[in-house]
Amino acid sequence: MSDNVEIEKSESINPKTGISGLLTEVGQPYIIDGVRYIKDQKKEELNYPRAFCTFKEMYNTEPAIRVSVDYTNNLRLDALDKGSFKSKGSKVSDAAAKFLNYAIRNMSFGTWREAMSSGNTDLIYGFSLLNVVLERRDYGKYKGSVVIKKLAPRTQSSVYGWVFDKNNRDLKGVVQKPLKIKSRETTKADFVNSGISYSDIDFSNNIHKATKYTYIDSSRLLHFRFNPVDGNPQGSSPLVPCWSPYAEKKLIEKYEIRGISKDLSGSAVVSAPADIINKGQKPDEFPDEAAALDALVENAINMQSGESPVILLASDVDETTKIRAFDISFKGIDGGGKQYKTSEVIDQKRKDIHNIFGTAFLLLGQNGHGSNAMSSNQMSTFDYYVNNAVAWTVDVIDTKLTPMLLAKNGIELDWEDMPFFEAADPSKPDLEVLSKAMQRLLSGGGMTIEALTEFYEMCGLTTEGLETLDLQAAIGKGSGGTSGNGNSQAEGANSDNNNENAS
Repeated sequence: MSDNVEIEKSESINPKTGISGLLTEVGQPYIIDGVRYIKDQKKEELNYPRAFCTFKEMYNTEPAIRVSVDYTNNLRLDALDKGSFKSKGSKVSDAAAKFLNYAIRNMSFGTWREAMSSGNTDLIYGFSLLNVVLERRDYGKYKGSVVIKKLAPRTQSSVYGWVFDKNNRDLKGVVQKPLKIKSRETTKADFVNSGISYSDIDFSNNIHKATKYTYIDSSRLLHFRFNPVDGNPQGSSPLVPCWSPYAEKKLIEKYEIRGISKDLSGSAVVSAPADIINKGQKPDEFPDEAAALDALVENAINMQSGESPVILLASDVDETTKIRAFDISFKGIDGGGKQYKTSEVIDQKRKDIHNIFGTAFLLLGQNGHGSNAMSSNQMSTFDYYVNNAVAWTVDVIDTKLTPMLLAKNGIELDWEDMPFFEAADPSKPDLEVLSKAMQRLLSGGGMTIEALTEFYEMCGLTTEGLETLDLQAAIGKGSGGTSGNGNSQAEGANSDNNNENAS
């Protein structure tokens, strides 16, 4: 390219694109619909604020949901708790990473693990909020520095509404309901059908003008969201797609319980004189007959449920038919029977829930069949779900907490020097695979002390004394195993272990 080629400036209109100057945002994400909570579900049970109760009920009453959430979050919590800030390699990055690790491990109130546990509730509710509280440390190595005092959780159900900018595009903060104390006006509506406008906030006092409720700016929050899309502050709770199989499973379980009850004791059939039945329908005119009819029905119900061992009936007999005027019997269900098994339908709904969380491997063996290969493959799929959940949390730590702490301490870094939070591997390492990899690298001459140290750490082994090992002496040597596999056994066939370790 010639040095005297003129470059067309962006200020001039490009005739091909029609674009002039810098690009500005046009339109909206279309997630605002004029209510305090974004209503994006057809079912009322899944729209906030009702969704808070729905999700809590689902978590507390459905084992498939609870075990999936707990299993995912236990691994996720360990990965975040054991994680740390890493340097990009420069001296300033090293210093910043050390300070950030100090800050999260030396909070005045609470712990990093506790804070991450509160943050992980976004897996249930779709989002979670931690209020970052800072203080100036007056002791220790970082005396005079601004550090974390606490990461205070703000319960999802305490959110009164979301506050967007004047164009309803970008989230600016959240309005929180106060504690239920005497100063709170009980007559004030918690959720009304009108949005919270940017102009409704008194920023000097951080309150919502109409309700006097507390306004928390987004700059003070760690706002975790699970799989956020379209800028929705409420995230995407995996319990939303769980709703249909959950509701259907619960309905079939109720039918099954009723069917078992009828199969055991049958349905009660009560006979009484027509005069009493007719008059019993009019309690205002015939209170005595109504009371007698109610008592008869109640006694029959108690008899069927086993709560009453005996029932007293009049012995009057119709003069013409010679049939008893009062009688009770228990009859089974007539018909040719159903063409399906409720247990199979319930089991399928349970599988649907586990598939949403990627925890189907937890069901292997419960039906009397399965294999280690199937479990291993499905656990690999589950690793993706856990890593995805961890990644969304780490994204908030890197983009909100890290720059906030450094800025409050007057530290400005280029992106090349900005430390990053690295979560620990949530998956347990396969020791057999790691040992094979170490052996091959050692015998092939590709192992270094640094790599060997990392292998030992992954295996949970102590790294003390590794620097004294002679790695050159291991080059060209196989595993030398005498485990009894393959040809070392009488008439034994070659094993996979021996074949792979042969060198």
